[in-house]
Amino acid sequence: MEVPQNDYRLNNPVLKKDLIGKKVVDSYGKIIGKIIGFSTDSLKNISFFGIERNDGGFMKCDTTEVILDQDLVKINSSWRLKAESLASEVALTIKKISALNELKNDVEVSKNVYNTLQSGFEAEKKALLGRRRGLKDRLKERLSAIHAQLKEVYEFITYVKISYHIGDIDEETYQHSHIPFQLMIDKLLSEEDDIKFALNIVATNISTLPPEPLILLPSSEPQPMPIKLRIRTEDTL
Repeated sequence: MEVPQNDYRLNNPVLKKDLIGKKVVDSYGKIIGKIIGFSTDSLKNISFFGIERNDGGFMKCDTTEVILDQDLVKINSSWRLKAESLASEVALTIKKISALNELKNDVEVSKNVYNTLQSGFEAEKKALLGRRRGLKDRLKERLSAIHAQLKEVYEFITYVKISYHIGDIDEETYQHSHIPFQLMIDKLLSEEDDIKFALNIVATNISTLPPEPLILLPSSEPQPMPIKLRIRTEDTL
């Protein structure tokens, strides 16, 4: 049962106290850390959460990006949404540049005004191109990591099969082990699908911004591993 989002914005000391120590998960159900504190605005409503990551690092998250659950804090960290947000900014910048170019010869637009706006839009475009490169690199890096993790999971599943067949583990242990394997695989595949979708969004919407064309995935990049093992409850591992 989810707690209404507005609740944590209220000046509710009990609710705020209960937030400390809550686990934080991403859009794919992966636990990424826990709440260790929060900052408040002038009305004493929570504005940011402080999160201790599992690797020992720290991050902060705006309350608009989270959903409070009974036992968890969910961060909307979908790659798809990040790409869609960037694409919207790109489309708006392109419209601004196009509109300004149409007004270049307008007698009511002075050269100084035109040059000032053009300089601002060019800076905006440059920033977007930088964000594009950063997002593209992160997407490709994460995609490679997912492929490596899937490979390890499938290899481990094979080891479990072997252990069962030679009698090192019993039937009950063998049958119960498929549940965490399936959950892990589902999370990885869900994130993989979002990353591919995000790469296509970025390529489609930013390729119209010169001067740097976007190459989705070079041929040297590892391609998605064929999924040969799909765990189902009615099947064995």
